[in-house]
Amino acid sequence: MPLGEYRKKLGKYLTLDKEYLNLIFEGKKVTTIRRGLIVPSTEIVYLKCDGKMFGELKILSTKYVRARDLTDKDAKLDGFKDKRELMEKLLKYYPDLKPEEWMTIIKFKLLRKMNGITDEDLARLALAYGLFKDERERRILSAVARGVPKETMKEVMGFEEREVIKVMKGILKKLKEKGVI
Repeated sequence: MPLGEYRKKLGKYLTLDKEYLNLIFEGKKVTTIRRGLIVPSTEIVYLKCDGKMFGELKILSTKYVRARDLTDKDAKLDGFKDKRELMEKLLKYYPDLKPEEWMTIIKFKLLRKMNGITDEDLARLALAYGLFKDERERRILSAVARGVPKETMKEVMGFEEREVIKVMKGILKKLKEKGVI
C-alpha cells in the first residue's frame, strides 16, 4: 500500500482519553502516538476529551516511525514507563496493528489549560457577547448552544457541517482575542 494512503489530516482538535489529561497538565505526557501518517493542518490545536476542551496545545514536531521502531524514549515522552507498556496500550486502541505500520509521534507543548469548555459553552458565550456577524451565524450559534445534533442542523435547518465548524473556529478566535477564554 503506498504511503499516501496512510496519510490523514489532524484538524483543529487533538482528541485524547480523559485518563491522559493529568499527565499532560503535569508535563509527563508531551507526545501522542497515532496510527498512520498524521499531518497537522495547523500549529495550534485544542485538546479535547469527552466533547469538551481542556487546553490549547502547540504542535512542536511530527515524527514518522514504524510501530516496531518505537523506543523506550518514545514511550516515556508519551507518559508510559517503557515500550512494552506503550505497545500494550496501542494494541488496545488498534488491535490489528502490525509492526511494519507507520505511526506518527506528535510532540506538543501545553500553552494553556481550559476547564472543560464545550462547543455549547462557546456558542452561549458568543451569543452573550454578541460576537455573531449576521443572522445566519446567530442561528447557527443558537442551534449549537441548544445542542442540536449535526444531522438535524443539516436536514432541518440547512446548515452544512463545514459551515458550523467554520463559525465555531471563528468564535473561538474572537473569544480568545476578547480574553473571555
